[in-house]
Amino acid sequence: MRRHFGLAAVEAPPARRPVTTLGVFDGVHRGHLALLDAVVRWADEIDGAPWLVTFGEHPDKLVAGHAPLAICSLEERLALVEAAGIEDCWILPFDETMRRIEARDFVNDLLVRQLGMAGIALGEEARFGYGGAGSIDLLRELAADGGFGVRGVPDVAWDGARISSTRIRDAVKDGRVEHAAAMLGRPFATKGHVVTGDGRGRTIGIPTANLEGPFALVPRVGVYLCRAITDTGAHYAMTNVGRRPTFDGGTPGPEHVTIEAHLLDFEGDLVGKQLELRWLERTRDEERFTDADALVARIHKDLAWARERLPAWDERLGARRG
Repeated sequence: MRRHFGLAAVEAPPARRPVTTLGVFDGVHRGHLALLDAVVRWADEIDGAPWLVTFGEHPDKLVAGHAPLAICSLEERLALVEAAGIEDCWILPFDETMRRIEARDFVNDLLVRQLGMAGIALGEEARFGYGGAGSIDLLRELAADGGFGVRGVPDVAWDGARISSTRIRDAVKDGRVEHAAAMLGRPFATKGHVVTGDGRGRTIGIPTANLEGPFALVPRVGVYLCRAITDTGAHYAMTNVGRRPTFDGGTPGPEHVTIEAHLLDFEGDLVGKQLELRWLERTRDEERFTDADALVARIHKDLAWARERLPAWDERLGARRG
C-alpha cells in the first residue's frame, strides 16, 4: 500500500481515479471494514483505485485537548487497512489549518481538485470538516458539480447497537475482551518489548515475560488467557494485568500497572524481543494472597482452567498448538 503523508503528498489526481472513504479508523473495527470493503468493490467496478483518507492523530487531541485512548497505533491501523485491500492511503495532519477547513472546501479542494476522486463511501452518521458540518447529505449535494458518486454504507451492529471505537474502548477497559473482539473482528492486541523483571516468576517455577509500558489502552486489572505471538511462533499464555498486590502491596495508579505473561509450553528467552498479546478471555480479578505458596497454588489452578479452554480456542482460532 502506498502511503502519502501530508497535504502536499498528493499534488495531482492519479491516473486511476480514486474511490475513497474518510475517517480516523481507530481500531479498524467491523464497521470500518464494511466501509473499506465498499470502497474496494466500487473501485473494482469502475477500474478505479481504492483509497483511504485519514489523519495521523485523532482530531480530538486538538479539538478537545485530549484524544481517546488509541485502540491501535497508526502503523497497526495502516497494516489493517492494507490487508483490507486499500491500495493508497493519504495521511493528513490534523493541525489548526486542517481543523479550520470548512466541509465544502475539504470536499472541493482536497477530495475533488487535489485527489480527483470518482466516488466516496461514507456512513450515514459520519461528520467531517470544521465543526463537524460535513455529512453524507452535503456530499450528495456537491456530487453533481464535483463529478463524483456517493454511496452510503449502513452501520454494522453488534449486541443491539452500532459498533464504535468508543464501545470497543469501554469493553477493553472493563475487561470484556471477548466483546471487544466481537466488534473488532479479531482479538484486541497489545504489543511491547519484553524487559527483565525481578525474576520472581522463575524462582517459583512460573517464568513470565514482562512487557514494557506505558500502554495506551489495557484491559482491566485481572487474569486473562491470551494468544502470545513471538518471533518464532504463537503460544497460549496466562497473563496478569495488575499491580502485584501480593508482593508490592497493590501500588495505585495506572503508571504502575504491569503486564506479565506466562507462555504455555514455551522455553526460551524473550528479553529484548517484541511480544504481541491477543486477549482472548478473562478468568478472574487480581487477588492478594497471604504468601507466595498461596499465589503459586492459585496460578496452577488458573493454568488448569486455561488448558481446559484450549481445545475450544484452537477450534475458534484455527490454531495449531505451539
